[in-house]
Amino acid sequence: MFTGRNDGEPSTSIFFTAEEAKAPGGAERIFAALEAGRRAEDERRLRDAVDAARWQDSIARSRCDLALARDDVNGFLHYIHPIPLRLGYADEYVAKHIQGWTWRELYELVGEAGVVEGGLPPRCYVAVGAVHVSHDGSWLVEWEDGRVTASAS
Repeated sequence: MFTGRNDGEPSTSIFFTAEEAKAPGGAERIFAALEAGRRAEDERRLRDAVDAARWQDSIARSRCDLALARDDVNGFLHYIHPIPLRLGYADEYVAKHIQGWTWRELYELVGEAGVVEGGLPPRCYVAVGAVHVSHDGSWLVEWEDGRVTASAS
């Protein structure tokens, strides 16, 4: 089974060598790994949606300009690829789902907040509960374990 390099969960973002594909049973192993990755991604989406519901009170009380659950952060991080960025899909997504912001503004703030886990596409760390951001560049992160981190501004 192929796993994501950061969280150890099955991943659909795997590169396979030609030797792996040509080996006996290679194609079957690759397809099985991709299917396991798809199932794991579905489980992650469900977990994120359930966790987002848990953080709605905190998000509603936010004094920042915008508060996002982990699921919302993952929604716009999905577009971090040259093609959707160049074709404007990333900005369309943000304009539709997170009015008043640009994709770049959000990406820079969550990057500064340290909540982005590498990968293709990158994801918000599972330990994040909610991310609060403001147009002035300030941010605050509520973590699942009760910690709160904030920008200096």
